[in-house]
Amino acid sequence: MRGNAATLQLAAESYAAANLGLYPEDPLDLISFLPGDKPPVNPITGKLSMFRSQPGDLTYRSPTNGKDYVIEAWGKGKDNNPERIMLIKGRKPRR
Repeated sequence: MRGNAATLQLAAESYAAANLGLYPEDPLDLISFLPGDKPPVNPITGKLSMFRSQPGDLTYRSPTNGKDYVIEAWGKGKDNNPERIMLIKGRKPRR
């Protein structure tokens, strides 16, 4: 899950490099920047990530319309409920 989050971070930075420093607002816009042009595999379900806050999955959002991003990796908490295990934030560099 942590490796998937790092892969998604690299895709977000690659997207920004190709789009005047702006990050995507929709995680589906990152697909072409991911290995194999598909979302990472959820290690718990064995299925492709659905970008939902479910165990083994990832979430991605850009709260400021492309100027930053937040990636969260989700694991299993008590009673198998989703629990955030990793948080990655990125921000467009100021010039």
